[in-house]
Amino acid sequence: DLSPQADYQGVFAMWYGKGPGVDRCGDVFRHANAAGSSRFGGVLAIAGDDHAAKSSTLPHQTDHFFKSMMMPVLAPAGVQEYLDFGVHGWALSRWSGCWVAFKALADTVETSASVDVDPMRVVTREPTDFVLPDGGLNLRWPDPPLVQERRLLHHKLYAALAYCRANRLNRVVIDSPAPRLGIITSGKSYLDVRQAFDDLGIDEQLAAEIAREVVRPMGINIDDESEDDGKKKRKRAPVYNPVQQVHFSSFIVQ
Repeated sequence: DLSPQADYQGVFAMWYGKGPGVDRCGDVFRHANAAGSSRFGGVLAIAGDDHAAKSSTLPHQTDHFFKSMMMPVLAPAGVQEYLDFGVHGWALSRWSGCWVAFKALADTVETSASVDVDPMRVVTREPTDFVLPDGGLNLRWPDPPLVQERRLLHHKLYAALAYCRANRLNRVVIDSPAPRLGIITSGKSYLDVRQAFDDLGIDEQLAAEIAREVVRPMGINIDDESEDDGKKKRKRAPVYNPVQQVHFSSFIVQ
């Protein structure tokens, strides 16, 4: 995008590192996410999270790191979603101008599954409820630091949320006509919750009857109106804390 001598219109990029690698690349991620992605490409930053330190010097979890970098985070639940969310990740990066983080959890990486590899399986949709600013949201030059920051805070993050809405990456998977209890869970923890339901003999119909709903977010932006909520947590709580802040802020306003 920046050179008239470029041989290609855009480049799709993928970065991979475990927790220590993510830590060491903080400066790179911060500057790259602020600068933006190619409008014909996109960047995925895959973080190999090892919560139990099976092959690492320390346990590590990268959600909070990427949150501080203001990078959207994709949390696939199983092997099939590694493929599906990978396609969404590049499309999200291209649309929003952000670098997009992608959690690769040891519990899932070290498993096998039968998957659908049809390249047309995932259909990405551009949002219709978000208007891109003049000049778009992607990489450009010159681009002063404060202009980059303004574009990230006022446009790029909201563009990422709009993409999530358009493609239903954050969604209610079990609904109830009169929900009283809500469970918010993402990534591998979503499968753990569904396994617990199966062990308790709770199917989707029974869950609706007992006024329980399950919300499955891609990332950390949640607004839930149920009377109470439960959260399936893994180590530190990237979903719990924002929900707590929403409820506490609502209480203060009221």
